Amino acid sequence: MTLLPYQKLTLRTDSPLEAVSARLSAMVAEPRLFLWKSPSEPFLGKVRGNHFKLTPVPRNRRGSQLVIVGDLVRVPSGTELRLVFRLQASTIVFGVVWFGGLLAVGALLLRAGLQRGFGSTPGRGSFGTGIAFIGGMVLFGYAIVSVAFWSGVRSARTVLRDGLGCQEAGAAPRRLVR
Repeated sequence: MTLLPYQKLTLRTDSPLEAVSARLSAMVAEPRLFLWKSPSEPFLGKVRGNHFKLTPVPRNRRGSQLVIVGDLVRVPSGTELRLVFRLQASTIVFGVVWFGGLLAVGALLLRAGLQRGFGSTPGRGSFGTGIAFIGGMVLFGYAIVSVAFWSGVRSARTVLRDGLGCQEAGAAPRRLVR
């Protein structure tokens, strides 16, 4: 797991590229502005030739912040799916505003604390408490985004791997338990 919400992944299958493309297309519904009824497919997006851009279908009212961009590549042993998991642009913009605002307030508190001293002043809370609160809000925001992103990646990776009959590159072949 990386610090930033971004991951590259390669899935491999021994199926021909055309068969993988057809299976992937069957898993993708066309994006719509409003989802009155959730589609049966697990992803929204477009598959164009050997390139695709997907988002998981939101199964709750919060929506999805995950984008999956990938390519289907023909290899001698079958097909590779080269995937990149990243945040949606709207989530990135919200994060920049959120973290930027918190860090600006924290910088102002730090500046005031350096000018006046960090101890408590009569009738006001201490600057250290304010800075700790800002730091807690930054960590809280990061935790919310990270948990949602990495759980979405894990779920989407499983759906893609199982739905397309793939294995992760470098993974040992799975054995069927009888």
